[in-house]
Amino acid sequence: MTETHSVFKELYTLWKPVFPFFVHYIKELYRRKDGVIIEIGPFCGSIFSLAQDGIGDELIITTFPKGMGSFYRQEAVVLGLKDKCTVIESTETLSCFKNNTFDLVIFRGAFFFPHLFRLDFYTIYSLLKKGGIALMGGGFGKYTPYEIINKIGQRSKELNLLAGKIDTSEKDIKRIIPPKLKDLTDVTSDGGLWAILRK
Repeated sequence: MTETHSVFKELYTLWKPVFPFFVHYIKELYRRKDGVIIEIGPFCGSIFSLAQDGIGDELIITTFPKGMGSFYRQEAVVLGLKDKCTVIESTETLSCFKNNTFDLVIFRGAFFFPHLFRLDFYTIYSLLKKGGIALMGGGFGKYTPYEIINKIGQRSKELNLLAGKIDTSEKDIKRIIPPKLKDLTDVTSDGGLWAILRK
């Protein structure tokens, strides 16, 4: 495993106490218990907490850059979720998936690591079913207790910088939203920095 993959792995372990609180934010936005859910990129893990909460009929992790698939597959086994969560290695093009497939897309880290991947709004939009929602961005969400944030915040920041994180603002995100999708996308700094796309 490369040094970058080691960073992804440590970030996942560090964020384990966050995921149950972060998914409270996801559930507030999603407002459903059924559906097909996908988590995208190297910064996955929240989908395991969704599965443990009984959210979703089908749950998929698609991870890139290459090399993290086996790690998340093993974690699914450890958590007793290998029959609930499918792990697929892909690329940022997500070309292995058909359009109109997902009710919920989660993409943590979406705007902050351009040397690793670049988010394409139209790709995410095309993957959503009508009525679907995509949560893209980064942060702890609204409900993670300060005690947890304070405990892991500094190390999380260090690891993100090691992975190549750049500073991004609301204005930066709004600037890259395609004109045809602007009315369908809300950008918020509530609990981090997020773009919420609805189809």
